[in-house]
Amino acid sequence: MRAAFGANNFAEFKKSRLGWIVGEVRKKNFTQVNAAHFYAENGDVNNALTALEHAADLIFIGAHPNFDTLRGEPRFQAILRRVNL
Repeated sequence: MRAAFGANNFAEFKKSRLGWIVGEVRKKNFTQVNAAHFYAENGDVNNALTALEHAADLIFIGAHPNFDTLRGEPRFQAILRRVNL
């Protein structure tokens, strides 16, 4: 996908996609977990963990591969403990 957009255009695409996702979360069309997926897949650990800390639908995060990059983070471990995963 990056090759189709070029480096600069891909960064702009990700930025616009992020703005859209944040807007959808605010409108309740997306969950915090959806936003966390986006952040995690784009290497934004802090925002991914913040979104998960505010999420109500955490039941599947213990096994979902989108969160593999977060597993070593103490905040992620605390979230798992909070929901008994």
